[in-house]
This record gives sequence, structure tokens and C-alpha cells, in this order.
Amino acid sequence: MSAFRATLEEVQRAELILQISDASSPLSAEQDAQVEKVLKELEADAKPRLRVMNKIDLLPPRQRDSLRDAENAIHVSAAKGIGMSTLLDRIDQMLQGDALSRVNLRVPQKEGKTLAMLEARARIYSRKYKDGLVELEVEAPESVVRRIREFVLP
Repeated sequence: MSAFRATLEEVQRAELILQISDASSPLSAEQDAQVEKVLKELEADAKPRLRVMNKIDLLPPRQRDSLRDAENAIHVSAAKGIGMSTLLDRIDQMLQGDALSRVNLRVPQKEGKTLAMLEARARIYSRKYKDGLVELEVEAPESVVRRIREFVLP
């Protein structure tokens, strides 16, 4: 329990807590109660939280079909990729400190580091190559947009 507690102390600095639960485990409710207890002890129980019910692929089809996401709860299967885009969208919505912006960019092809960062940290909607430049329409966190402001088109 002490290793578990040490790990959870990181939540005191977190902007959003993802509370992952095993949807297929009969012990899930008991484990969630332990997490609640530790979060309360850490005075982190009031932080924004998204409950992620994982392993829904292991549930019987009828039970899986009856699951409904809520504002603070998402059902996924990390192993099968079910619900992952919904999870990422919800995380983006809940992280107010680094809001998303949709921008048009013109980046020189020689700016490999910038293009690699965009691949890793942005959602790319379109990409055209023209005269040594890459024209992109992306959705990216404000922290990324600030770093590439020189390439943002008006």
C-alpha cells in the first residue's frame, strides 16, 4: 500500500486524474473505494477526475452493449482500441489549462523537428506539400501553438 500511496501522491500536482478501473473485475468496486480513500487522504478528492472503465472487451456482449458513457466516465478496451478516441477527446475537453486550437500552418520542409512535434502532439486534418513548404490544418494544444507561432497563417 505504501508504494501505491507514493505513486498517487503525484495526483496532488495533476490537472486531471484518470481513474482507471477494470470493468471486468468483481473487485472493481472495492478497489475504487480504496482509491477514493487515498485521494481523500491526499486532499486530492476534489480534483477534476475522469473514470475510465477498461477491459470492456472481456464483458459479455449484452452487458457491454448496455454501457453508457457519462460526463465523468468512459468505457474502453485499451487492448482492442475500443473507445480510445472518445477517451482522448474527453481528456482534451477536461484539460482547461492547455485548450485546443485549430490553426492553419505553413512550415518549411526543412523544419523536421517542428513537423515531428506536430505529428506527435497535434491532430492533423490536412497536409499539402508545395514549393518546399508543408501546409497543414491542425488541432493542437495552445502550448504547441505558442511554440510554432511563426508558422501560423492569419
